[in-house]
Amino acid sequence: MMSERFSVLIAGTGQLGSRYLQGLAACLKPLRVFVLDPADQALRVAAGRWAGAGGQSTEHVVSYHNTLD
Repeated sequence: MMSERFSVLIAGTGQLGSRYLQGLAACLKPLRVFVLDPADQALRVAAGRWAGAGGQSTEHVVSYHNTLD
């Protein structure tokens, strides 16, 4: 039986938001994480922190967005 995948939205990837994203890499439940920030540079920093926390080797699905559309 497949585990339920929880959805998480991180709105804003400044200092706190990108650190929250890093912390989610350690979550044992599978997640679908939507990362939202209007600034491309902030999204790049968040993606780098996710990779640095080992997030790419997890079952989580992360997507990065500039708008809610």
